[in-house]
Amino acid sequence: PHKTPKNTLRIIHLGGCEEVGKNATLIEYNDQMILIDMGLQFANPFMRGVDYVIPDMEYVYKNKHKLKAIFITHGHLDHIGAASDIIKKLGSDIPIYASAITNLLLHKKFEENQIKAKTLDIKADEILQIGSLSIECVHVNHTIPGCLALVIKTDIGSIFHTGDWKYDPNPIADTPMSWQKIENIKTKHNILAVLADSTSVST
Repeated sequence: PHKTPKNTLRIIHLGGCEEVGKNATLIEYNDQMILIDMGLQFANPFMRGVDYVIPDMEYVYKNKHKLKAIFITHGHLDHIGAASDIIKKLGSDIPIYASAITNLLLHKKFEENQIKAKTLDIKADEILQIGSLSIECVHVNHTIPGCLALVIKTDIGSIFHTGDWKYDPNPIADTPMSWQKIENIKTKHNILAVLADSTSVST
């Protein structure tokens, strides 16, 4: 474990960067951390005897005393599939924030694996204060309801984490995302970085 210098903001991709699956991003600021997503990646045919792969969480386990909360952007397995494996090692006292439908999917995973966890429902437009971080939840559309983007605000600026999203003016079983609210983010916040889903963006 190490102490983070004051006003140092770190974005640590534990998985899901330039790959499909294993989505997990750590935000570290002033000796406090939040984890965004706990996804798996399905094994390829060459990984004999392996069902799935999870992110390398060694840094989180070694510094779990800094971890204040976990946020889940939505309920797809590449974002929640490693939750049972990770919470088994982290313990059940760290709060997990997600939309109601995402938490239902998480509960199913936890029940299957006999894991106890502290899950809390959050809604779009809700703002939570987690230590020195302010987290604003933003509704986005995807191929599953209950998806949230996150604006993580610090004293030195903000990070906009989009989660997985798509442009869909007529989503099934969901309400359209507000492009005005997305536009307002850049005027309300000093955005230092945008962490955006880009699956298939090159095709």
